[in-house]
Amino acid sequence: MPISTGDIVELESKAFATSPSKFVVQTLRITPSSASNPNSLYPV
Repeated sequence: MPISTGDIVELESKAFATSPSKFVVQTLRITPSSASNPNSLYPV
């Protein structure tokens, strides 16, 4: 059964609601700036 975009958004919303900080980290990991600067993923 294919996953629709709406399903993905709903899953992400639930993930954000349960663990905002984890969601933010996962989002940062896929951004170009984080890819070029891995140290930005971790707190100083």
